[in-house]
Amino acid sequence: MVQTAILTKYICDPGDSSAPMTRPMWSIEHMEDAYKVASHIPPDITAAEAAEAFVRWLFHAPREPDDEAILQILIHDM
Repeated sequence: MVQTAILTKYICDPGDSSAPMTRPMWSIEHMEDAYKVASHIPPDITAAEAAEAFVRWLFHAPREPDDEAILQILIHDM
């Protein structure tokens, strides 16, 4: 889910005039971060809830009410 969101963001976003290889490298870094926190998802949080909160955090998007609690679990050591 996170991978799809990251790819969609970088494909649809007009960009910031960065070097052509920069955005793919950022995608790899973001996926590495997602992989690190995936094991922290507790059973009472769905993969979709965790993915949405993570992607909003990653791209500094406005957060939903439950995001803070989810993010405290997911990214507590990042």
